[in-house]
Amino acid sequence: MKIRSFVTIALIALAPPCFAQQIAGDSAREVTGEDISQEAQSYIGLKYAWGGTSLKRGADCSGFVQAVYKKLGIASPRTVAELRHAGKQVTLRTMQPGDMVFFETIGDRISHVGIYIGHGKMVHAPRTGKTVRVDKMYTKYWGSRYRMARRMTRMDYQQYAY
Repeated sequence: MKIRSFVTIALIALAPPCFAQQIAGDSAREVTGEDISQEAQSYIGLKYAWGGTSLKRGADCSGFVQAVYKKLGIASPRTVAELRHAGKQVTLRTMQPGDMVFFETIGDRISHVGIYIGHGKMVHAPRTGKTVRVDKMYTKYWGSRYRMARRMTRMDYQQYAY
């Protein structure tokens, strides 16, 4: 088997999802990474809208991530620049569904974010003229542009309360 990129190596050893986050103000309900993953996937086909944050009218990549998290009661920053500092960084080996994945798509700066859904795939709002979709992270395009993954924890998202 030929390994295409460094992303493939780490994705082979991924652990099953096991982290839980508690929705602020609701101690009876735990939000898991799988919940985040499923919620994000429920918007496949949503149109891309530059600067958008609506799960009905359209969203850009960071607006999509923020809106999905918000729907589940997780407050987060709005822009890619802010999201890339939110939560804690995780490695490819420890990445779990619900984690944010970041890419350099414009020059040499992190400019794109998606939500990891497991099995080497992410759901994201790619660009103008496209819709929210699932892509494999280990393709030549995404694998060469991957830069990091971050996980929002309960402590992190309380600081971004709406």
